[in-house]
Amino acid sequence: MQYGSPELGRNPRINSFIGNFVSVRRADGSLISVPISPFASILHRHIQENKWNDALNLCRSIKEQILWACLAVLSIQSNADVIDIAEEAFANINHYDKVFYIQSVKTLSNKSQQKAAIALLAGALQDAESILLHNGMIFQAIYNNIKLHNWSRALELATKHKTHIDTVLYMREKYLEKLGKTENNNKFLVIKENVQLDEDKIHQKIETELQK
Repeated sequence: MQYGSPELGRNPRINSFIGNFVSVRRADGSLISVPISPFASILHRHIQENKWNDALNLCRSIKEQILWACLAVLSIQSNADVIDIAEEAFANINHYDKVFYIQSVKTLSNKSQQKAAIALLAGALQDAESILLHNGMIFQAIYNNIKLHNWSRALELATKHKTHIDTVLYMREKYLEKLGKTENNNKFLVIKENVQLDEDKIHQKIETELQK
């Protein structure tokens, strides 16, 4: 939300929000009240009361991008099952990459995987990992860290659960090869000495896990 007016002067600062007005302190210390749209607070109230359909209908009626943006962000941060609302909200702010991502998430048969994928979209990486681990999806938790290049965490999970250690080492090796670099992380070097990397076996294991 942007508001520009000569009366604000230079370097104005927000002092407080009161109802549908924001109090702005000017550089000379004086205060000025600026009217703001009431719809953002109404949207927020609907969501706080878990009235997602009311929130969606508000956005459809008002047709303001800022409302759709708020709905999009709040929907993927929520624990409620509102993936369809998130999809529509992102479509209305032209974030089609996120729309396509959500559509792919909806094809997942496992609800826990869906929740973890939406948590990743919201940037809640630890929440996504916790969901997967809590539901016994060790490989998916490891694989997410691999895709995000969180190599140390991927190796930590693999060694802790004694599974897919070779997968992490192999994927790390291929990643470094593409960058034209050699391994310099001592943890990886030490573990690699005691693990045999069978490329065909690793690919087969990954394929099996991804089909679950």
